Amino acid sequence: MPSDEELVRDYLRNKILKNPIPADPIKDIQISELFQNPPNCLVPRNSSDREWYFFIPLGEGFDQKTNEIQCVGNGEGFWKFVGDSYPIRSTRGEVIALKKESVYFRGRITKPKKTHWAMELYQLPLECWNNFKLNQQSVERWSVIKIRRGKSYDPD
Repeated sequence: MPSDEELVRDYLRNKILKNPIPADPIKDIQISELFQNPPNCLVPRNSSDREWYFFIPLGEGFDQKTNEIQCVGNGEGFWKFVGDSYPIRSTRGEVIALKKESVYFRGRITKPKKTHWAMELYQLPLECWNNFKLNQQSVERWSVIKIRRGKSYDPD
């Protein structure tokens, strides 16, 4: 499993700059797929893994979606983003990304049941995007997410 710094440096930045990515492929999904399906539908059913990674293209309104509760499917659950974004720093102390965490709840917002699913969203800070523009680099806007399943996972 890559560290936060490796995930940003070796995967996210290379994806954005259209450079080769390390051997472990990360699947591309649309934000609609993320928020229309419960997390157990996004990962292999009988996998013993506890972490999965996905690239998501950043589009209109994406930042607003990370500042609120996002209902999933037909109201069967929801992702709730918790706290503020916090910086991911390189070994040299530079801010290389922002990380935001989310927890998945089953049921309605009025009667939630916390699950063992969590998500971490990694995005490049605004300064990086501005640097790409200054260098006249043609880049696509992407983020990467890590979905984690807790140890005492209940599939129901």
